Amino acid sequence: MHLRIFLTFISAVIIVGGCGFIGNEDEELTELVAPVDELIPLEVGNYWVYEQWYLDPSNTDTVREEVIGKRQIIAEDIIVNAFESVRFRYDTRPVDDAVLPIKANGPDGHYFLGGWAKVDSLYINNRRYKYPAKVGDAWKSTSTIYDSKNGEFLIGNSRTIELIDTTKTVVTPAGTFENCYVYKNNDFSPTSTLTHFYYIKPTVGIIGLDSIIDDEPELLGQWRILEYKLN
Repeated sequence: MHLRIFLTFISAVIIVGGCGFIGNEDEELTELVAPVDELIPLEVGNYWVYEQWYLDPSNTDTVREEVIGKRQIIAEDIIVNAFESVRFRYDTRPVDDAVLPIKANGPDGHYFLGGWAKVDSLYINNRRYKYPAKVGDAWKSTSTIYDSKNGEFLIGNSRTIELIDTTKTVVTPAGTFENCYVYKNNDFSPTSTLTHFYYIKPTVGIIGLDSIIDDEPELLGQWRILEYKLN
């Protein structure tokens, strides 16, 4: 039971995206252009450091998410100057053959566009977080999975994400953040429902995550931002 929940939890914190769907070469492509004020700012060198735990609050780990590169891609019907973002343990660096999630910002929110690896890539037109948005807005977002055994990306599940708050105050080791957006999504298994609450401060990024199971009040996992750098 815990193994199944653990795998679901890990899939929630890994940045996921989509596959090299090029589409019809005769189709006219639309360029995804980032706004001035981005929900999660993307620029090479930006990073966010988090303290996180799962199941046991006394057993914490420190991870760093960093934007390490930029590439132009075609994701179905859009052309994007996208960014490579990778999450790793704070006391290490990403390995040379790391699987790189691909992200971008558009005028209507933050996109998880897929992933790139040396042996495969997969890009889809997929918005993860709607922004600007109002409380009660809900939409579908598709995940992708990297099959390390076969060295290929696969289309994962589609989930509903809902914006449930835009005025949340969140206290973290990096400071107190007011007027945070709270995005809620559920991961389902045959025996349980895992619910994640992502706290995002517009123009700063994700500052925390709370996860619960089956609407129980006790937290199953959590992470909070320790420090960040935005270029």
